[in-house]
Amino acid sequence: MVMMFSADKRNHKDPNTLMLTQRIGTLKLENLKKKDTIERIYIATKTVDEEGNEYVGEFLKKQPKLKDGVGRYFFVSGAKYEGQFTEGRIEGYGRKIYPNGEYYIGEFKDGKCEGQGKFQDI
Repeated sequence: MVMMFSADKRNHKDPNTLMLTQRIGTLKLENLKKKDTIERIYIATKTVDEEGNEYVGEFLKKQPKLKDGVGRYFFVSGAKYEGQFTEGRIEGYGRKIYPNGEYYIGEFKDGKCEGQGKFQDI
């Protein structure tokens, strides 16, 4: 199933829905959250890594610098990713929009598009 997005902010009608800049649809956060007992904390400020990439999202409570859960990642290249993270890696279901407007929605493993998904080129 392909979900759609429309702006790079929280939806004012439903705060659990993130919206991106392209007219592709909506993505419900609760659909991405893992059904487990791992304690996570949500940090609503941007963290920036040594390469200049920015992240907003959940971290493991026991290891607060390790991205885990649902988040948004902004690459220095201009690409954007929104979706699941596992132990610091882009892994699970998400969406990546490339600087040229192409996008992929689907499964990721170790930061790469892998599994079922849809790639849309321009």
